[in-house]
Amino acid sequence: MFETAIYMPTDLKINQITDVAVLAEQKGFDYFLVPDEGLTRDVFVTLTSIALNTHKIKFGTAIINPYTRHPVTSAVTMATLNELSSGRAFIGFGAGGSLVLDPLGIEPKNTLSMCREAVEMSRKILDGENVNFQGQFFNTKNAKLHFNPRARTPILMAGRGNKMLELAGSMADFVLLSGIAKFDLQRSRDLIIAGSKKNSVKPKIFYDVHVVFNDDLKQDIRSDYSFMMIDSPDHIKKHLGLTEEYINTIKETMLTDGLQAASKYIPDELLAQFIILGDQNSCAEEIASIMIEHNFDVFTVPIPPVENPIEYVEITSEIICKAKKIFSEMQT
Repeated sequence: MFETAIYMPTDLKINQITDVAVLAEQKGFDYFLVPDEGLTRDVFVTLTSIALNTHKIKFGTAIINPYTRHPVTSAVTMATLNELSSGRAFIGFGAGGSLVLDPLGIEPKNTLSMCREAVEMSRKILDGENVNFQGQFFNTKNAKLHFNPRARTPILMAGRGNKMLELAGSMADFVLLSGIAKFDLQRSRDLIIAGSKKNSVKPKIFYDVHVVFNDDLKQDIRSDYSFMMIDSPDHIKKHLGLTEEYINTIKETMLTDGLQAASKYIPDELLAQFIILGDQNSCAEEIASIMIEHNFDVFTVPIPPVENPIEYVEITSEIICKAKKIFSEMQT
């Protein structure tokens, strides 16, 4: 399987994001993922615009967290979007990161249990059950959808820690690997598969990675890795030699002066551990190789903070077409 997705941050105006979604559908992308990044444009309003202006592409949150939005109200919203779009919506959960939680003064605790309860409750709500749930963090009493959303709403989970990946494998329909160092891909996949065997499920695995084919793009995406370094699991920080002092410097700069200012602390050699980098042909070759080596299902392209995202999607779709051709040739 070699499906494709776009991961679209909400830095741009909603009509611009919608234009990217429409183009992605025209170019044959299968999924469109939008994150909930807190103090920028609302993810659900954005997805409503996408639902109303597209016809085939599947879309959803990647991700929302259970700290700033109650899982049940989020599930009801996505069920509504699923009805609006004739069954194309999915909901994605994760612990949330520093970019979302720090400005609200939220320190994420018990992330594994929070996400487990969020997904368990949401699955029952989305399946139309009458839910009486007594958890450590959430409680419901006779909670039930008052309408039929037309189709089952898939649940996506994202994470980078060992336990979260294994939990995602055991509970989710889709699992998103984002911000994963390339040396850690196989270990991450193995954890998902180990989790899936507990409940005899086989989630689709989305591999989300920047595709960088010129120097300008490399500079454009560097700022994204400021918060990714902060939010990386301890084993990644240790492997890369990222000290506590270094992480705190990035965090303080990011919070006081913004992501662009913090990007100066991300050198090229560190960036190369996380992205696909080269000319268009070498990028296509690496994409195909990774998809085969790790048996991922959905190759996911995050849109960098570029002036012309439409042009970026057009070029990237050409690279992916080449990658799919190489993929097919390597499979025969």
